[in-house]
Amino acid sequence: MDKGTLALDIDKTLTDNSHHIPDKVISYLSSVHEMGYSIIFVTGREFVYAMDALSKCNFPFFLGTQNGADLFKFPEKEHLESFYFGEKVAKELEELFEDIEDDFLLYAGFEKGDFCYYRPKRYSEKMQLYLKRMMTRSAKPWKVVETFDISSQKSFPCIKAIGKKENFLDIEPKILKNHSLEFVIIQDPKSDEYQYMLISDARATKGNAIHYFMDKYSLKRPLIAAGDDLNDIKSLEIADIAISMANAPKSLQSKADIIAPVSDECGIIQGLEEAFTRC
Repeated sequence: MDKGTLALDIDKTLTDNSHHIPDKVISYLSSVHEMGYSIIFVTGREFVYAMDALSKCNFPFFLGTQNGADLFKFPEKEHLESFYFGEKVAKELEELFEDIEDDFLLYAGFEKGDFCYYRPKRYSEKMQLYLKRMMTRSAKPWKVVETFDISSQKSFPCIKAIGKKENFLDIEPKILKNHSLEFVIIQDPKSDEYQYMLISDARATKGNAIHYFMDKYSLKRPLIAAGDDLNDIKSLEIADIAISMANAPKSLQSKADIIAPVSDECGIIQGLEEAFTRC
């Protein structure tokens, strides 16, 4: 019997200090699925990195990667839909970024192996070491480019800039003025030093991904959504019961019905248990 749907972020909502989902949480979600709940994971992670976290999940689920740029159904590993922006956007954003010290990564997408186009000359030695650690998550080697005028590819799922929030806020109005895009700044889940600026097609949001799955597969309400950062706002806004993690920004917590303990303490279990009492 279908009892409802969960829509869950991954990083710092489900993961512990190792950036993996504890077995205790995986086991709990499996039991929730057996109770009759459908489960959607919606994450800013690219596909390969998302599957690293979800590899132990032994139950059916839906997955939206890079904030909903690519949508999947498991265990079939069926790629359902992509919401990408065009090559013109990448080129025009390149010009905007010339005015700040932080460059961006241009993701090639799931079907190409989740590699990035990048310009190493634009990064400090410290940042290049950081990027090398990121490269280990890619299924294919990253490609060095001089410009983001990529003649071999016509559309892209996501741009990710890594740096300081104040630099990103300087160019946000220019980006939103000229393009129909989704723009969000979140904390780097692996470092307190940096923020991520994520730019995607306007249709590539966690909220839209959840709507897509619920409509296509007639998933049932109540919808219980949980997250920890600003890219989760649209998920919480459409939920019947919204859960924010205790470490989330105040602006996200203000959208929540329940504040769950931090993910290092497997706090999502307590949050969901309270949500179920309200269904």
